[in-house]
Amino acid sequence: MTRGMTMVEILVSLALLALVMVGGAQWLNIAASTQTGAVHEAAWRVAAERTLELIHDSVRAGDSPTDELLERVHVVDNRLLVTTRSVAGTTGPEEHRYDVDLLTNRLVLTVKDVRNDESTRLLLDRVQEWQCAIDEEELILSVFISSSNGESVRRRIPL
Repeated sequence: MTRGMTMVEILVSLALLALVMVGGAQWLNIAASTQTGAVHEAAWRVAAERTLELIHDSVRAGDSPTDELLERVHVVDNRLLVTTRSVAGTTGPEEHRYDVDLLTNRLVLTVKDVRNDESTRLLLDRVQEWQCAIDEEELILSVFISSSNGESVRRRIPL
């Protein structure tokens, strides 16, 4: 004689299966939200590293009216000002100004060309802290950027 499951056993089995499925769905939700945060942090770090590369390239580019880097690179009120060559093909130097907008916590680059035309572009958002300083003895520009999530990048650029 074969014995099947009773109605009570089937209902208990379905209830246990539902509990396991709800627990699995909650675990997947937690894992997905954790990974989303990690992806945003990694994306911020990549954008910050690219920003430091852009600053490095602005500082190291030549063909300016003065070849002395200390005369071309200034830090004024925590703004980095770099006189560099034009990448747009116009004649004459450009001024690159790296600055944090304190209202939006965004790092922006403002480029002013020889005709005093300005263009601004967003480089990085969620900037908690932006520091730049020139060590005139070692001839090094130090740049530090941190995010509101606690990520940070730093670079020392030889002048």
